[in-house]
Amino acid sequence: EIGCGEGANLIRLVHPDAQLIACDRSFPKVAFAVRQVANLRGLTCDAAALPFAAASFDTVLLRDLLHHVFDRQAVLRAAWRVVAPHGRLIVIEPNCLNPLIFAQACAVAAERGVWRSTASTLQRELRALPGQRNYQLSRAQPFPLERVVLHPQWGRPQLAHSRWACSALRRLSHLAQRFPR
Repeated sequence: EIGCGEGANLIRLVHPDAQLIACDRSFPKVAFAVRQVANLRGLTCDAAALPFAAASFDTVLLRDLLHHVFDRQAVLRAAWRVVAPHGRLIVIEPNCLNPLIFAQACAVAAERGVWRSTASTLQRELRALPGQRNYQLSRAQPFPLERVVLHPQWGRPQLAHSRWACSALRRLSHLAQRFPR
């Protein structure tokens, strides 16, 4: 994973046969990730200048990273370079049309790049990558509204017992997926 932060994504990817390598520009974050994730090799580096040979990895993950970097295309080129020809580059970016993501960007200056990180922007950036490999762009709502509203600590968990409330929240989440980006 490029831009691993504290390793929250990698904890879910642990598999006995997988060799996980993570990098981030923050040494404390990489050190934390290595302590949290079994068999993780971590290093500190610039996402636009990865210290790996070309075609080194079967899968490369960039999750919630591009909206934080100055030169998105340089990061994508570096990630593309280290993916094996039949490998996968997985890029996940938040949808700023999601009210929660929008509110977070309003409140946290470091998150404001999500306003420019759209699916159409990412599609243009992927088309500009060198080589003739194919890509697939999927849109998803990975953070359903009901998970926040019904959260036991932050939300109104008692609404989970209301069929009407749960149905309305699912419909709102489904509607949010339809917003063009």
